[in-house]
Amino acid sequence: MTTLNAPGPRFGHVAVWTSTSMLVRGGCYFIGDVALLWNDTRQRWYGDFTAAPPADVDQDGIPRPQNCDDLNEMVWSTPGEAVGVEVSADGQTLTWSPPGSPGGTEVTYDLLRTGEPSDFTSAATCAESGTPATTATDTVTPSSGNAIYYLVRARNACPGSAGVGSLGSTSNGTPRAGRDCP
Repeated sequence: MTTLNAPGPRFGHVAVWTSTSMLVRGGCYFIGDVALLWNDTRQRWYGDFTAAPPADVDQDGIPRPQNCDDLNEMVWSTPGEAVGVEVSADGQTLTWSPPGSPGGTEVTYDLLRTGEPSDFTSAATCAESGTPATTATDTVTPSSGNAIYYLVRARNACPGSAGVGSLGSTSNGTPRAGRDCP
């Protein structure tokens, strides 16, 4: 067995052999004559990395590699598209429907606003960013003869771009691009 990424020396720990790899957790270690508890912040595997860790470390029912963060049971995939953006009669309140597939237990939303329907990147602003609600208020009104266009993007805690949902597609099927919101 390899010692690459092996956990530090310890006693009183728990170890599980998977027939190709070992999971080691907890225990104590010595500094001089003093025994200290080992504080494992992550599960440490060593051995045959092609076979370890098991298929569902966080035990959320979503196996690797379909799971975007198999150490976090709160997320498993990129959120789907938030749909049905509507502006209420007051002209300021917007509502939308959450994605059919949120990819996690907690979803937040970015509300992008633009006066250019084909440009949600350089011409857009973030009217809302990271809101957990499926409603927002935007008091900006278009100038006479112009319109304001909105898109909503869902986000979850999947790391990197895997946590950023789609802004939908154009009429020819091309995915819409949009600016990043803080």
